[in-house]
Amino acid sequence: LTEQELTDTIAFLRDLIPAYGPETPESDNSAKQLARTLSTKVPVLSSSEHLQGIAHVMRNQLNENGKHMSALLPVPEMNHHAMEGLAHPGSVKDLHFLLFPSSLYFERTQKRYEVIELILEKQGISFDRVDVPGATPLQQAFALLLIGGYVGFYLAMLNGIDPSPIPWVDLFKSELGK
Repeated sequence: LTEQELTDTIAFLRDLIPAYGPETPESDNSAKQLARTLSTKVPVLSSSEHLQGIAHVMRNQLNENGKHMSALLPVPEMNHHAMEGLAHPGSVKDLHFLLFPSSLYFERTQKRYEVIELILEKQGISFDRVDVPGATPLQQAFALLLIGGYVGFYLAMLNGIDPSPIPWVDLFKSELGK
């Protein structure tokens, strides 16, 4: 990582923050729109390569900050076993997939996302294709970290919950310590 790459990424993020921040109305704010969509669904996040670790963080942000159950199915792993599980039970219709394709992924990985969308459509399962901004893997990783933080916060607001306390984790730790 060069100093220039770091400087460019910081400048990129500074320019990106207003698009997702609280002062931007929902009609112009894709993080708020996504939170509203997810507020009645169980999000399933699917990403690959340089975005995989950040999708894991975003799942944690939705769970812990948004107090909203979500899951993570990495690509290509989801293409092998989980695809067959989409048929049953009927409650899979309560899922909403968040797909994080990237033009920076390997070509074969990019093709997987096209096929995933086709299968989700055929199964009648809702999804959003979240095109993460950024010209480099580092910029995209930090952009998704930013987006995930805002979506988790907005989910908490929509759920009418303070995102700060973690009562169930605290209870778990307390009981485990006995």
